[in-house]
Amino acid sequence: MKKIKKIVLCAGLALFVILMSCGRPSHILNSDIVGTININLDELKKRETLLFSQLFETVNAVVLSDSVLIGDFTKILVHDDKIFILDRRLICVHVFDRKGNYLRQIGSRGEGPGEMLSVSDMSIDRINNYIYILDRHSQRVNKYNIADGRFLSSVVFPRDIVRGSHFVYYNNKIFLAQSGVAATVCYLFRVLSLNDGNIDFIVPTSYNQGWDGATNTNNNDGPFLFKSDGTPLFSHKFMYVVYEYSNQVLKPYLVLRGNSSNFFNSSVLSRFDVRNNPNDFFEILQKDKYHSIHNFIDTDSFLFFTIFKGLRRHIFYCKEKSSAERIEHLIEDVFFNSNMDLMGTRFRFGAKDGNSVLFYICSDGLDLITFKLDYINDENFVSHIRGLRNEEDFNGVILWYELK
Repeated sequence: MKKIKKIVLCAGLALFVILMSCGRPSHILNSDIVGTININLDELKKRETLLFSQLFETVNAVVLSDSVLIGDFTKILVHDDKIFILDRRLICVHVFDRKGNYLRQIGSRGEGPGEMLSVSDMSIDRINNYIYILDRHSQRVNKYNIADGRFLSSVVFPRDIVRGSHFVYYNNKIFLAQSGVAATVCYLFRVLSLNDGNIDFIVPTSYNQGWDGATNTNNNDGPFLFKSDGTPLFSHKFMYVVYEYSNQVLKPYLVLRGNSSNFFNSSVLSRFDVRNNPNDFFEILQKDKYHSIHNFIDTDSFLFFTIFKGLRRHIFYCKEKSSAERIEHLIEDVFFNSNMDLMGTRFRFGAKDGNSVLFYICSDGLDLITFKLDYINDENFVSHIRGLRNEEDFNGVILWYELK
């Protein structure tokens, strides 16, 4: 059995880990980890409402053309004013312009060059204008030219890599999140260099309380988050530290603290066997303990994210004041003028890019729009919705917000 090699930087300011082991050491909430942002979830100030108008200057409703019907909004990215929608059902990426016009499809179903049997994630090389799409079934990442959708090449993962569903491209490296563990190596993330093919092992499963459960335990939005400057961050389910990794250095960016009884630890999670009893996972989620970060929006002035503890909890952190608040009601009052509470609606966070933040409503959310149609500020959008002949003509809408 290989050993885990840990190098701990003095004062706990950074934790460097190159994994060489399959051990499952106990890793309870670490009070000595120091991050750029530190939030004690037990000491949060409560704020009744957070208005979108306090965060965003304007919003543009991008009605998606029905030239092609989207099967599933698996993931959304934006680059050069173009919208990329990963469609897990149709096994491709749809590309729209900022006006919602359909431009092209990238990738397709099949077993030939550039074709895929399944898709689970995508990432963009914003410097060279390439898009990478992960075919989870064949465990390869296909590379395409963004301008015309032309297939360029594939990166096939080594056989000893456990099947992963999420990845991100950054600085000519593929960061792959594992959705299980191999017999000899336990880890959460691996890094594959596209230059020389070498692989670094990083972040052992001890970082998420030793949990090596089934594939459905990733965050709903995936374990990859992003700083305001576009640097990738990593946080799996049951991790209470968000890490940044660069130059083979793993350092905490966001550290969540609190009474250990409010967090999952390895002893609690070891009682469940999700692999053999999937219902155990739902029992885990019903426990009144924190788990997984979603809807992560990092800007120069604030940080916003959602974390679950039984119910969904919105956290807002002001960087200037270094203070965090728990938001009781998140109110959309820019697109809607009726102060719509987003709790429990099908209004979804899509992506952040530069000064833009995208939310979306899928085609099955037309009832949400029609119910609030009289309270929508965009007259052109209202006219479009009223002119729909049937529900099938609505292909979804992207709400493109500009930060203040």
